[in-house]
Amino acid sequence: MSSRFFDVAELSDDDAAPRADHARGSTDLADSAAPAERSQPSRPAKFQRMAAISELSDDDAHVRVPRPKAPRAKSSPMQPDVLRAVVARVVQGSCKRKGPGGCKRNCMLQFRDKTAELAALRRKLRSLDKQDMDREVYHMLRSPPAAADHGQTKRQQVLGRPVCARAFARLVGVGRSRLGKLRTAAKNNAGVPYDLRYVSKKHTHKLSAATRSGHEKRQLVVEFLEEISQTMAEPMPTANKPRTEQGEKLYDGPPRKRLRFRPTTGKRPRRRDLPSARVPDKSRMRMLPPGTFSDYLMLLQAKHPDKKFTLKLFNQVWLESFADKLAIRPASAHAKCSICVKHKCVIRKMGNDCLQRKAQLRMLAHHLHKQYQDRTEYWSCRARSRLPATSNGLKSLTIIVDSIDHNKLKYPKAPFLEANKDFASLQRPHLDLTCAIAHGHGIYVFASEPHLPKNANWHIDVIGHVLERIGSRFNLQETELILQADNTSRECKNNALTRALSTWVSAHKLKRAQLQFLLSGHSHEDVDAFFALLANELQSQLDRVLETPGDILQVIQEWLDKNPQVRPHEKERVVMQVDASREWHLDDCVAGCTFCVLSVTQIILRQCKHIVLVSKIG
Repeated sequence: MSSRFFDVAELSDDDAAPRADHARGSTDLADSAAPAERSQPSRPAKFQRMAAISELSDDDAHVRVPRPKAPRAKSSPMQPDVLRAVVARVVQGSCKRKGPGGCKRNCMLQFRDKTAELAALRRKLRSLDKQDMDREVYHMLRSPPAAADHGQTKRQQVLGRPVCARAFARLVGVGRSRLGKLRTAAKNNAGVPYDLRYVSKKHTHKLSAATRSGHEKRQLVVEFLEEISQTMAEPMPTANKPRTEQGEKLYDGPPRKRLRFRPTTGKRPRRRDLPSARVPDKSRMRMLPPGTFSDYLMLLQAKHPDKKFTLKLFNQVWLESFADKLAIRPASAHAKCSICVKHKCVIRKMGNDCLQRKAQLRMLAHHLHKQYQDRTEYWSCRARSRLPATSNGLKSLTIIVDSIDHNKLKYPKAPFLEANKDFASLQRPHLDLTCAIAHGHGIYVFASEPHLPKNANWHIDVIGHVLERIGSRFNLQETELILQADNTSRECKNNALTRALSTWVSAHKLKRAQLQFLLSGHSHEDVDAFFALLANELQSQLDRVLETPGDILQVIQEWLDKNPQVRPHEKERVVMQVDASREWHLDDCVAGCTFCVLSVTQIILRQCKHIVLVSKIG
């Protein structure tokens, strides 16, 4: 064994003093430990410092408190006297520069008596934000140039006096580099360039290629959703209506609290009822045709085949930006477009063939684009109808005609009939309702019993009565009629209505007439939105007893009169009941009537075999 271990082992208990005594510096321990210390090899300085720190007692350990730093003085705006002194020192200098392009005369001389004005100008610029200050300097540079002496053109002005660029920078207090960028922008008629030194760095860092690609994809998804919301979606006025059970309005007690079933174990779900102020507004909700998110994602993928979009990104953008604007309509019994159904069925069958699926997607997108073009044509006609006159001098009149589902107009209506199952099996009569909206003029609602056929004869009488009402306010002979109708041959898409329009034009009752239709399955327009509001109002009248058709029409008339926000462009609101209509045998009627002499009212109501009995409600 080494001598170091023998020396340590030979120490007696008396010689082995506590480390605390050694730290206090007792002389007997130092004398007895001296041979042992001389026999041990020297340790590094690092371990010696660690041992000294560990052997310090509480009495010897002195905590050194650092001196507190003095608070930094906040930068204060320059005092007016100091700023005036700085400006005075600037104008005492010179703007001359040696070499070609220098100023021939000292531009500072003309400002030595304008020290106060220059100080006020600088104070105004210093009080602004950096971007606002650059905008003010930019407008100063855009001021008309002035010619200086000796034929040199100076394109800057300070206080209405022409100066060179060097003097402008010194007088205004702008750096030469920044002034050069502002002068270039003003010369090229561009916007004010940003000073990146004063922009947050988190907005100026360079994005990676993957991040830039993600931003581009997100932008393309937003553009696609905005496009389909305008081209394919339809407004749903009742989307903001709270979902309540039928007959719940009859309950007059405290508001009912729905039961929530959850497991007895596990974490309690975090859910709270939102206050009325935080309930999302769905009044602008537009509904897409029935389908899934994957179906619309495939349309997006077919539009941008060079990009790869994930369903997660598509749903995330939809939820963030279009949750309260766009939704997919659930499947219903309404008629669907046969072309859309055909393409969607083929796409489902071609799941393994990418080329044929992409071809079908392109054909479906082309079909949707065509129906959107038809809608834009109708929207253009609707906008022209609301104008007092067009550029060619003709007055345009656009009328859209459609009928509501008769199941929504059953009568009698009473609270006990709606809530009692004993009356559910009874067959109640119903009303047939046809609405004609003359854009910019009025809403005309015609009701009749179900035994009256709703064919071409009915619609000719309806359109003629609307024309007679509108013709009492201005001359129809200088008016073009654009009739938008439902895409069915039973009502308007037939020869009878076409001959009636051509007869009115040939008799000079109208300047011209145009009959147009939307694609089948894509004909839902503003008149259908009006029917949705009307059905919602009738459904809410559960506390009233409506026994006769006159009671129902009275409710409709009151609703139209009390709600001017419903169709605000149409001021005239008329609800009437029709008891009979004519049989339009055009061959006999044309031979027995003089269309060139009689007015529209005489043609429709007098020169015929049957008389239209009209009773106005209200």
